[in-house]
Amino acid sequence: MKPLNFILLAVAMYTMNACAQDFPATPETPKTPNVDDMHTEVTSAVSNSTSVSNSGNIYKFTSKFQSSKRKGVLEMLENELNDMQVRKKGNQYTWTKVKNGETIFECDLSNTKLKMLLHKNKTSYGFASRIKSLGNELRTYISAHKSFKYTASSNSIGDAQVRVEKAKEELRRSLKNLENVKRKQ
Repeated sequence: MKPLNFILLAVAMYTMNACAQDFPATPETPKTPNVDDMHTEVTSAVSNSTSVSNSGNIYKFTSKFQSSKRKGVLEMLENELNDMQVRKKGNQYTWTKVKNGETIFECDLSNTKLKMLLHKNKTSYGFASRIKSLGNELRTYISAHKSFKYTASSNSIGDAQVRVEKAKEELRRSLKNLENVKRKQ
């Protein structure tokens, strides 16, 4: 009788062991956000921080910096955004670009904060590239050591020349397209 008890005990243990060995469910793969380039950087213990989000439709730049950096940030913005409407109220500057009655770009500068918001789907590729390049230069300047001085680099001048050539080409294509539309009417 003992061998029968042993066999029953072995079968019972095997059955319990088989039931207890369920594999855990495979976790669901996390969804990746629809973002081309996301960057957050805290640059020093002296309260400089920059956050950049570059999704399919929106480019957003937010920065908080030392008041000693404000003059350089303002200079960079004035140099790059000189073709835009600017409002000044006290120490607050706001640059805006409006297209077809809609604000496509807005940049707000206060004493120690900077925010830029660009609706990329409502503007040209060239303009979006220009703002992204400005954001990269601002991030570099804001995160740099206190003694760093901003000077327009030959690279940014070269970038500006490339943007001018692209704009000229875009204008030529637009004028040609306009002529074709007029002929068809």
